[in-house]
Amino acid sequence: MSNPGIRSRHRAERSNLFGDDATNGVADAATPSRQQRRTRNRHTSARKAPPKPSGAQEASSIVESLLRTKSAMKQDLERLSHVTDAIDSDGAMLKDTQESQLGLGGLAKGARGALRYLQAQERRETVVLWAAVIFFYLSALYVFWTRVRIPFLLW
Repeated sequence: MSNPGIRSRHRAERSNLFGDDATNGVADAATPSRQQRRTRNRHTSARKAPPKPSGAQEASSIVESLLRTKSAMKQDLERLSHVTDAIDSDGAMLKDTQESQLGLGGLAKGARGALRYLQAQERRETVVLWAAVIFFYLSALYVFWTRVRIPFLLW
């Protein structure tokens, strides 16, 4: 049912992965030996290797890389310098705000005391006003009583 060519190819791949003893002693004609694989790997790696650049090209590549690194570091340093300046100015602003708030603390206490004094004075004035209103009505009633003389009203 299965194709013998596929089976031998799978066996060859297994032996390539796990070594020759993975086939349990069964040697296959399609399975290359270890020496053949090594030779093939050397030839393919030699073909795939890119040509090595000359010393001057390597040096210029390294110099370009270092210049890019220097530029990136310079930009980061400038950015960090600006961040540090911003933090310093914000810190000074917060310190000034704290000092002004501490100065307002005494002012708030003074304002609270003045407000209490005004509220007490308002209560005294309210009592005096009601006393004056009651006195006015009593004096008006007395005048009306003495002038009109209605005896059946209060006797």
